[in-house]
Order: sequence, then C-alpha cells, then structure tokens
Amino acid sequence: MCGRITQQLSTDQIGELYGVRATPLPPDRLPRHNGAPGQDFTACRVEQHGARAIARLRWGLVPPWARDARTGSRLINARAESVHYKPSFRAAFHRRRCLLPVDGWFEWQQTGRRKQPYFLTLKDGSPLSFAALWERWDQGDSPLETFTIITTVASPGLEDLHHRQPAIIHPRWFSNWLNPRTPLPALLELARQPYDGPFERRAVSTRVNSVRNDDPDILTPLSDKRAVLTTAAAVGDGEGNPLEASTARRPPGLRGPQTPIARSPAKKVATAGPRRRFQIEGGPTSTPRFVTPAATVAA
Repeated sequence: MCGRITQQLSTDQIGELYGVRATPLPPDRLPRHNGAPGQDFTACRVEQHGARAIARLRWGLVPPWARDARTGSRLINARAESVHYKPSFRAAFHRRRCLLPVDGWFEWQQTGRRKQPYFLTLKDGSPLSFAALWERWDQGDSPLETFTIITTVASPGLEDLHHRQPAIIHPRWFSNWLNPRTPLPALLELARQPYDGPFERRAVSTRVNSVRNDDPDILTPLSDKRAVLTTAAAVGDGEGNPLEASTARRPPGLRGPQTPIARSPAKKVATAGPRRRFQIEGGPTSTPRFVTPAATVAA
C-alpha cells in the first residue's frame, strides 16, 4: 500500500506539469513533506466541459453512496487488478480519474526488530504523477471531494522493499489517463504497468512514523544526519575537548547511547505495623517489598 507521500510542488509547477493555467488555491495550502490520509492535496482532473483543472481533494475515497465520510479512512488505495469492478471504485475508474503530482513516497522495510523508512523519488528529481480516482460526497453539511491512489505490483528495483507500489503515469500518457473516452483495456494497462524509475532510495529518520512531523528535515538522508553527529563529536565542547558520542547533540530521530541521568541513592526506611515494608526514598519508583518483623532493618 501507499500511505505516506510528499507534495512540495508549487501551484505554478503543477500547472506547468499538466499544461493548466495556474489556478488560485486556498491560502491554507502548504507543502506536504510527510503527507498522510485525511489531508488535502492538489490534483489534476478533467471537468465536465472537458478541460483540465487543478483541484484540492482529500485523501481517502468516500463513494457517493457511503453513509459516513469516515469510510474514506479505509479506501486510501485501490488495487489495479480489481479497480474496474470493485463497487467502491468502479464508477470513479470509468468516469472520474485524476493525476496526483508528488515528489515521492515512503516505504518501510523490516530490519530485525524495527522497520527502516525509505523515501522513494526519481533520481533526476522530476515529479511523479500517481494514477488516482476521485469522488464527490454530498451527504454531509457541505460537499466533500476525495481521492484514492491506485497501486500495482512493484517493479524489479523495488520489490525487495515492498511487493506493491503506486501506479505511476508517464507524461506521454497523461491525456489517455484523463480522457473519459479511453477504452477500458488501455486504462487497465496504464494502471497495471509498474513504473521502473530509475528511483533513488533514501533511508530517512523514523521521525516520519509520526504524521505530526511534517517538516523538510523528514527528507534528509540518514547518512547526512549521522555525519552531523560525527562532526559535533569532533568539534568538541568549545574548549578544545572532544565530546564523546554519547554527549554530542543528536539530530531529531537518531537513536544512540544517552548520557546517564544521575539519581540519588535509594534509602531504605522501616514503617511501623505488624507487617513492615521498605519504602524507597529519593530513587525511581519501585515495587514495595514486604518482610516479617524479625527481618526489619532500621533506617
């Protein structure tokens, strides 16, 4: 599945990419460095009069017949193998296709007990256009327009990272994908053909795991962050003394040995009563330990 994307393109860049005159967008439009479902993104679609237009759509498709807008949280992706007949996507695939311009997307690879996140983008820095579908839901207080990203099998260069990838439309096929008259076999071929890049695979910080972290530092290669840590340790404390790795300041998201926190020694005291127990004072919380009166030790 594809559950996290980056969209930093300006309105003018998106307009140039799709041959659309720049359209004013809401002032709250901000770059998405760590974009997630439930957020709004910019997409290109064809309006009823047949011309391309730029629109703001929410990630997570809500079909017109859905009783609740929360349905969208379960429909962030559509499989290319079944998108043309699944009830949730069938109508949109035939009549409401769109293109989602992105800088790249994130995938996670299991490495031992943890998952390492990677940012995937084209090596030449060109934007990608994901094959997507959109719908309009009118059962709420105001109309809601949403989209889903189509996924297909991963290309040979990415299959070791994940068995699926977003369906990507090459610029030469933009018109075919957006044209409502394109035959079904041609559409399925566009959606199912895995795009093979070439891609840059960039290991990034686990800060990307939280959607609250949505800043440019998310995309910094992990190797660069480690270099910053090494430099900080080599520079020292400002008085010519080198810093140990455990005391050098770490960029956000990096893990490593931490400077131990000094704690005051635990002090044992006895309390009165037929059953006495030790209480821990001045130390970390500990489970109380009961003893018999004969074993009681005065503080």
